[in-house]
Amino acid sequence: IGAGVDYFAAYRENREQQRAKEIEYLELIINDERTDSETLQDAQEQLMDVVSGMEMEFTLEKLLLAKGFNDVAVTFHKGSINVIVDAATLTEEQVAQILEIVIRETGEAAGNIKVASKRPSA
Repeated sequence: IGAGVDYFAAYRENREQQRAKEIEYLELIINDERTDSETLQDAQEQLMDVVSGMEMEFTLEKLLLAKGFNDVAVTFHKGSINVIVDAATLTEEQVAQILEIVIRETGEAAGNIKVASKRPSA
């Protein structure tokens, strides 16, 4: 991501493009009449996981923005959550606040949550 590009907007756009590819792939499997029942069920479950993850990312980003952070990008997978905050540094209190929100909303253990700061270059 080059200078002058909004890091967080580009991050979210890249994430959305990747998820769209995942969804398209899973829908191909689901809609193929040759797909056996076990594979069909697995693809349907994976599709629900992708959609649930997208909803969780959106919710977490909105909650963190509401707490006053400039910008934030979240990736959510069961057992692994990454939170990137638009800040040069984060205080212990800010990290604790982020962790509290993420743990409350996801039920994940603190050890599964990574929080980082990123100050996009202009």
